[in-house]
Formats: sequence, C-alpha cells, structure tokens
Amino acid sequence: YAVCELLWEASTEAARQEPKPPRAPARARWRVAAAGAVASILAVAMFAWATAPQTWKTTVGEQRTILLADGSWVSLNTRTRIEVRLSHNAREVVLREGEAFFEVAKDPARPFTVRTPLGFAQAVGTQFNVYLDVDRLRVTTAKGSVLVDSAAPEQAVLVNAGTQAELRSGSAQALVTAANLDTVLGWRAQRLDVDDAPLADVLRDFSRYTPTNIRAASPEIGALRV
Repeated sequence: YAVCELLWEASTEAARQEPKPPRAPARARWRVAAAGAVASILAVAMFAWATAPQTWKTTVGEQRTILLADGSWVSLNTRTRIEVRLSHNAREVVLREGEAFFEVAKDPARPFTVRTPLGFAQAVGTQFNVYLDVDRLRVTTAKGSVLVDSAAPEQAVLVNAGTQAELRSGSAQALVTAANLDTVLGWRAQRLDVDDAPLADVLRDFSRYTPTNIRAASPEIGALRV
C-alpha cells in the first residue's frame, strides 16, 4: 500500500508540472525524468518495505498463526511479541517475550534466525519451538536440526528432532536433553500437559494464560509434584 501511494503521488505531481503546451524534446525529457523519479521512489520504497521489521503480538490467553512472506509459518502463544525482518540474504525474528513455534520454509541461501536477549536459534528448513522466560531460553526441535548459541557466542550446540536445549541467564552453553514433544507443544492444541513437575512451575505456566498471577502459598506446597 505504501508503494502504491508513493507512485500515485509521484505521478500526480509530475503531471502537474508538465509544461503546456510542451515541445517534443521537452516532453521526452520530462518523460525520462518522471520515469527515473518514479523508479527511484519505487526502489527506495521497496527497500524500506523489505528491511523494515514487522511486529506481531498476542495478549493474555490469545494465540495466532502468521504466514511470513518467505512461506514460513509462525504460531504465537499467549503473551508473545515478535519482530520479523526479511532481506535478500537473511531471515531474522526477534522474540521479545513469550513463546512461538516456527515452521521454516527451506531456503539455504537465507538462514532463519530467532534472536532473544539470552541467545539465538538458527535453522534453514525445520520445525522448532522457542520459549523465552525471565531467566531462561528453551529451544525444542520437532523436525530437522537447530543451532543454539548464547547471546555472547561461546559454544553452539546442535538440537536435533526430539531434543531441547535450555540456556540459563549467565550460562555460556545450552544444556541439551531429550524432550517430551507432547508436553512442550501441547499449547498448540490449547492443552497444558504436565509430567512429574513441581506445582510451582505448573502454576507459573498456567498463569501465563490468565490475568491473575497464581502462586503456591509456601515453598513446601510449590514443591509438590504434579
């Protein structure tokens, strides 16, 4: 829409400035100049459109799925905000908060990178989940492989399908473990799966979907297994 508006304004202004009656050489020169101006405006507008980040977010309890211009799909969980920037040589998503599932379209020439304050995950064509908490980042791979590294690159780890990497604040390297995909990805079916977890962690996850923060009354209650 922005490009169309710029073209419309450029052509309208150029038409107003056309000499009346113009001589043939002047008309030819004006046409060349107008065409060059419109082409320049179009190139600048398209460059700005391609490099400007697009922002999406969800509120409490809201979920949404987005189709990106490169053919990738992004599903946003509750309380999530992302910024997407696609260029001719890179695809970058900044996860500001929350959780998102990515189904990345294959494009070896343009790596797909998800950046967070704690670290980043990079893939070419795969499916993976990224959850950003206050002090930890968890990347779970459902299909393919994902490279996970800290914000200050130290030692990257490869996260294959069925595994997850957890990166704690201040850690140089993520810890890779086996993942229960049903538990991790249950949110995509509006389901919260729990498998022998402390009640405090369960309440923290549940509170992401409600406007009220629910907590255990004591550390002893929070330690109960669910």
